[in-house]
Amino acid sequence: VAMNRALLSDLRQLDTNSRSTLELESFLYRHFPPTSTSSWWKISPGEKAIYWDQFRDGGFAAVGWSGIGDLREYADKDEFLDDYKEVHAEEHGGQANVIARKANELWRMIELRPGDRIVANRGTSRVLAVGTVVEPTYYYDTTNEPFHHLVKVDWDESYARDIPKQGS
Repeated sequence: VAMNRALLSDLRQLDTNSRSTLELESFLYRHFPPTSTSSWWKISPGEKAIYWDQFRDGGFAAVGWSGIGDLREYADKDEFLDDYKEVHAEEHGGQANVIARKANELWRMIELRPGDRIVANRGTSRVLAVGTVVEPTYYYDTTNEPFHHLVKVDWDESYARDIPKQGS
């Protein structure tokens, strides 16, 4: 309410016709729409969701790539990409597009923020849960096998359901 009154006061100082805050809001939303406050990511907890219980009970989402250490140790994404290419090029058959895609999947872990959403799935037939990323977001844990790169998540299994077969 205080911000609305301050905005209205400023509007009246700028415009003798006393535009309303609703008119300003309409203008701003039309010309400068807000970006989404959260992003969405899909993750599969292993083949046939073999690690789902570990993800759910541990309150995290995780990915492998144990050959790469703590992502927070990299100065920036470029330094990480160079290291990833060196460590995993052979594994991906030296294919630049595959290396880049897989590297970006891993780097995405450190870009997730509180409020971002993660859909956990089993194959193409089942949503297991939808999670919300919470603090602390990304962390690195060498004792968590087989995944060391983790993001803290509050899982909500009320979204669990079978997915209708998609067209080919």
